[in-house]
Amino acid sequence: MPRFAVFCPAAPPLPALVRLQVDAEHWLGALKAGQERTGREGPPVSILCDVQADGAIQVADPQGSGVFYLRELRDPPPAAAGVRPALPAPQRAAAAPGARAAKSLPEAARGRYPARTEDLLLVRPGGSELEFAVVRGPASKRLLALRPVVPVGSGVVGYCVRENVALAVSDARNDSRFLWAIAMAIEYETRSIPCAPIAREGKVLGALEVLNKRGRAPFCANDLAALTALARHAADHLARHGG
Repeated sequence: MPRFAVFCPAAPPLPALVRLQVDAEHWLGALKAGQERTGREGPPVSILCDVQADGAIQVADPQGSGVFYLRELRDPPPAAAGVRPALPAPQRAAAAPGARAAKSLPEAARGRYPARTEDLLLVRPGGSELEFAVVRGPASKRLLALRPVVPVGSGVVGYCVRENVALAVSDARNDSRFLWAIAMAIEYETRSIPCAPIAREGKVLGALEVLNKRGRAPFCANDLAALTALARHAADHLARHGG
């Protein structure tokens, strides 16, 4: 299992910056472990992640609880230049509860965000997988034809659903934990990703995810806050229409 160095910001009862080493499957898991080992009560409501070209991660909480820095200490096995490790083929999904209601979401809840692609994913029966219920954007037909499923806890969207937090990643291309199987299958270049959980009364129903901000700039805290508001709207809509 990879090992990460986690630099935790000072916060009561910590008087100064603390450096930890933790073992985790990916940097998201390392972040959670660092938070737990320094006495923080779970992840913040929203997280902004700036992925550097060398793989280092800067994680900021827009609410102001400080900045975490993470770096993987054990590199993955080298791959040929321009070639990513082979990943299992995406699975085809059966319709999740609420998929019909999701397709009737009003335009106020989708299609008005500064991104190239918008996805709405719902939790499948059993609560261990997500399916794409609504997709808008350049690769939407290919993605809907593929009908992949995403395990809860995997990638950006799976982490958001499992932890019930909103998350924005500045450069997915430099994050080795990004789910490349789907992106390669639909031949779509993914750069930046913000994602917000669709939750109601503590129960996570799914997530809203958008890809590639128009103009190629990274998503900011205001973008993430707007997406979180749309996710709340989506949760209310699903509750009213059988989600």
